[in-house]
Amino acid sequence: MKKCIVLLSGGPDSTTALVWASQKYETNALHLNYGQINAQRERVSAKKIANHYNVPIEIADIEGLKDIFLDKIGDAIDYNIGCWEVLPFMLGFPISLAASYGLTMNAEIILLGVHATDVKDHPEYRIEALEAFEKAIQVATQKPIKILAPFIEKTKSELIKLGNAIGVPYEKTWSCLLGGLTHCGKCWGCARRKLAFQDGKVFDPTEYEYKKIIEIAKIDLTRVPSGKGLIYPEALIR
Repeated sequence: MKKCIVLLSGGPDSTTALVWASQKYETNALHLNYGQINAQRERVSAKKIANHYNVPIEIADIEGLKDIFLDKIGDAIDYNIGCWEVLPFMLGFPISLAASYGLTMNAEIILLGVHATDVKDHPEYRIEALEAFEKAIQVATQKPIKILAPFIEKTKSELIKLGNAIGVPYEKTWSCLLGGLTHCGKCWGCARRKLAFQDGKVFDPTEYEYKKIIEIAKIDLTRVPSGKGLIYPEALIR
């Protein structure tokens, strides 16, 4: 059986990828702490999910990255306007770490939970970008390591629907960017989570502080200035 490394954040997308992979490959999980605000909650979820499926998990603690990135685009948060701006070239360093980690155990596959809904906000998630990552890794390592993104042509709601069909325990996953005791219900992560369950017609087991749906389609993340908040404006709540 081929060995596979899944980048596991603890969110629903990567958890679906882990469950899907564990049915096909000898799977290991790699979780990254890069100093994100919700790092503790993500780590707890990732460990619970990996343990639930008896998948070995390693935690890469690179928290120092927050001194480079998050103080510029995420620390000075205005919680009343705008939304969180994603890290630039967000997928670059996780894939590199996964490749290095995979080489230590002769893994042949790096598997990602990226989906079509991500592509608008993360151009590095495009198929041609993933193919370029794969080629660079193969050239640099002289190993036939493959990058698989089995949900790249599915929307987030389609991914949730597929995950529900294969028994993904979504109640164990975490999406909220604020990392509180429960999902806030208003941030970018919560908004997309709510809509994915709703549009996929799948029961959402998540406890939200704010239960209404956010009109995230009205926000163009590429036009949001740096340093804006994690919370969507009240005007976008329906």
